[in-house]
Amino acid sequence: MATGTIGVEERTPFVFSDEVGKASPGVKLVSATPVTAGCRMIKSSHELELMTIANQATLKVYEAVYHALSPG
Repeated sequence: MATGTIGVEERTPFVFSDEVGKASPGVKLVSATPVTAGCRMIKSSHELELMTIANQATLKVYEAVYHALSPG
């Protein structure tokens, strides 16, 4: 891409967006927060179900690690 505008998601490490800017000096880099924040606010019931499953799995892993800990 030689020209245009690229929205950079706010959680993108600076090093990545900086390299994009160096590789394409004719491109304008802008914050994509107005787009990404809106997308993050709306979740379908399926997305919420998947997030619940992921949270339950994470909790089980934390519990397993906690019970496996021992001094030393």
